[in-house]
Amino acid sequence: PKNVGHTHPDAGHFIIYANGGFVLKNNGYVKRQTKYHNVALFDGKGQWGEHSKWFTPWPLDPERYPFISDVKSDQKMDIISSDMSRAYDVANLTKYTRKLIWLKKENVVVVVDDVKCDIPTEVSLNFYPESQIGKCYGNIYQDQTGLHNVRIENLTEGAVVSKGRQFIENRKNRNGEETAVITISKKTSNDIFVTAISWSLPDETPNVVSYDRKSGMIKVGKHKIDIKK
Repeated sequence: PKNVGHTHPDAGHFIIYANGGFVLKNNGYVKRQTKYHNVALFDGKGQWGEHSKWFTPWPLDPERYPFISDVKSDQKMDIISSDMSRAYDVANLTKYTRKLIWLKKENVVVVVDDVKCDIPTEVSLNFYPESQIGKCYGNIYQDQTGLHNVRIENLTEGAVVSKGRQFIENRKNRNGEETAVITISKKTSNDIFVTAISWSLPDETPNVVSYDRKSGMIKVGKHKIDIKK
């Protein structure tokens, strides 16, 4: 299409909805900024085409298309692999892929972000929780609401978890609202970021995910998954 102004620069973005409410949310009809979505920034820079009101320029260059590279689905889990390398307007970024692993009965999503840059770069993964009251404890963000217990854990060596506030601008004007954002960040040139997001009913405890960096294996209950495959 010649006009793609309504496109959002949000390749790799996802939300989680469970038990009648959001765990991770979408921020709505906002200005076209990568930072308003559940994706990565590199040295604070987002994806190609991000602007103020509209995604620009157009027509969209096919050489910049992100793409889904593989999908696997069965009764136990879904795995979606995508490549956003070409979607970013960052000269030193050479690879950025994201794998989403959803373990259905366990109420777990593991996010695997594989990053390569020519030089050390500040990688920031943003996650927008629906609730505003959760807190960070070391490498773990925890939240308890009327619908969920939520656990977001950084399993990446050397990365830092923080909870901040982001003002989200409406598309039509500078009005908007401030909302909580969980950021996992690390300065690196080559790393695999592993983030475990789990949730449960309020009277239950979310599942805990373990990750062995050397073997590339994650473990959730009886499940063992090689994230490199």
